[in-house]
Amino acid sequence: MAKHKSKQKILVIDDSPVSLTLMESALEECGARVFLASNAQEARSILHRHDIALIYLDIMMPDIFGYDFAKEIHA
Repeated sequence: MAKHKSKQKILVIDDSPVSLTLMESALEECGARVFLASNAQEARSILHRHDIALIYLDIMMPDIFGYDFAKEIHA
């Protein structure tokens, strides 16, 4: 009997469309389910709807400093 293994959910937050595309491609190739956000507001919405296992966070974003966002979601 084969075990069903669910894909890990990874959220990539980056304001660069090129970085989002590259990360999505690489992570999906590894078997992850990838969610993309180009700003903090989109990321918050995804985090409220999905059980995310890992976050790849850009530090230099126009709407919020990445370290501040990390502190916010950790709290």
